[in-house]
Amino acid sequence: MKLTLLLPDGFGVRDFLLGSFARAAVEGGGLSVFHRIPDYQLPRIAGHCPPAVEWHRLAGAQRGPLETALMRSSSAPGGVALLQRWRAHAIARDPGVARYRYLLQKLRPQVLLCSHQSSLEAAAPVAAARELGIPTATFIAGWDSLGSGNPIAAPFDHFLVWSEAMAMELPSLHPKILRHQVHAVGAPHFDSYAEPNLLWSREEFCRRIGADARRPLICYSGGDPETSPEDAGHVRLLLELIRQGRLAGRPQLLLRPAPADDGRRYHAVRYEFPELRYAAPHWLPTGNSGGRPIAPWPEEVPFLANLTHHCDLAVSAGSAMTLDFVMHDKPVVQVAFSGAAAPRTGELGAVRVVRSEAELAAQVNAYLADRTLDREGRRRLLGS
Repeated sequence: MKLTLLLPDGFGVRDFLLGSFARAAVEGGGLSVFHRIPDYQLPRIAGHCPPAVEWHRLAGAQRGPLETALMRSSSAPGGVALLQRWRAHAIARDPGVARYRYLLQKLRPQVLLCSHQSSLEAAAPVAAARELGIPTATFIAGWDSLGSGNPIAAPFDHFLVWSEAMAMELPSLHPKILRHQVHAVGAPHFDSYAEPNLLWSREEFCRRIGADARRPLICYSGGDPETSPEDAGHVRLLLELIRQGRLAGRPQLLLRPAPADDGRRYHAVRYEFPELRYAAPHWLPTGNSGGRPIAPWPEEVPFLANLTHHCDLAVSAGSAMTLDFVMHDKPVVQVAFSGAAAPRTGELGAVRVVRSEAELAAQVNAYLADRTLDREGRRRLLGS
């Protein structure tokens, strides 16, 4: 099967190009990629893919009044449907559709796949593919994306999700999507976690981050600055607990910011607590791209595999990395000091939600004493 892949953001590049997917696609019939990778970064990304991959530039999409209204109206299905119809009429007159129609006629793919369901950049190529009778599909980009309020940006024919539970849930959230259009295929992001050749020894990992391999290692996984604005305060609190001897075993703290975070909000706590280990993501700022101003370097994949394998437990305020740690059977403590509702991960018993400083210390100590706690809950999460 010859495949054309739309990669509007860095997460799609990481998941579909820096793992085993591109090689499998080429071996399965051929792969062409529409991307937004900076020109000077493309040779290193392409070097991780088979030479037979065909590369094309994916045009950016301007967020006009219709797009803004669509993004803000996801809680009102009727309004979303009306806005989508209006936007479809506008896209049909977009001169960019003609460009994609010409390119797709030359490429002759059997399927057009977009790596993110909410990508505005997908609208024109999907419209061209539909005119040519080429089936279209999108990958639901995150395990929690179904309930996040993100609208589906184009009328795709098929929807690829992580699990059977997600496949059952999607049509209930989007009634116009029928069950036979939804396919549970797993997540390419986690393929690298099954490759033992990517793993370093614990000593080597700790050497790279400046940590002591003999002491417990806690990872604070930062979220997006807009959705997790209190992350720096949580990091400070953990460091104070460690200095006060309230966390057993003299653990070390490693801070891993989100890829979209430039890290400036952590400058003060890093200066005050020089013992804090800091691991900036191997991502490149590339200017604003519809809220996804980043692109990954190839080093990101092995580092993530080792981070989630060697850290003893993770703490976050709702980072998307929760499932990455759960994949390695690592305990996760989720901070919810602001009184937010318990996340789905907490309802499944996969993580421990804490709402105070005392609870944070108690649950971190519980996991440090016994890493097998809540193992069944983590298994339930992986099957959900």
